[in-house]
Amino acid sequence: MKLNEWLDIWLNKYLKTTIKLRTYLKYNDIINKHINPILGEYELDDLKGNILQEFVLYKLNNGNLITNEKLADNSVIAIVSLLKQALRQALFLGISNTEYTAHIKIPMAKEKEIMVFNRLEQQKLESYCLNSKPNYIGIIICC
Repeated sequence: MKLNEWLDIWLNKYLKTTIKLRTYLKYNDIINKHINPILGEYELDDLKGNILQEFVLYKLNNGNLITNEKLADNSVIAIVSLLKQALRQALFLGISNTEYTAHIKIPMAKEKEIMVFNRLEQQKLESYCLNSKPNYIGIIICC
């Protein structure tokens, strides 16, 4: 069975009723825009580790569909995660004899730096919120 056929079955038969509509639409978008154009015609058992790793490297370096430049690391991680889920389900169901995703090397997820107010900035914000008409007590509660 080809990967694109399996992904369609997997998404619509095994996931659609167990995930939110928004998640379903996101997965469908990832499959149709990122996975199927490159890997969709491969037979499941032909998706060896080197092919999957080349796919990851391509997405990292040229995966942005608008600019054909680097795709964000977290986007690549999401694509690979979806692919792993689908291929593991195929192995579990006996549709595929092998599953090579365990050894794919992906980038580390990057956490965004959180900016916080220093004490003086917080006091200025509190003062403004309490002395404004109307006052913004909700902001004070959140601080």
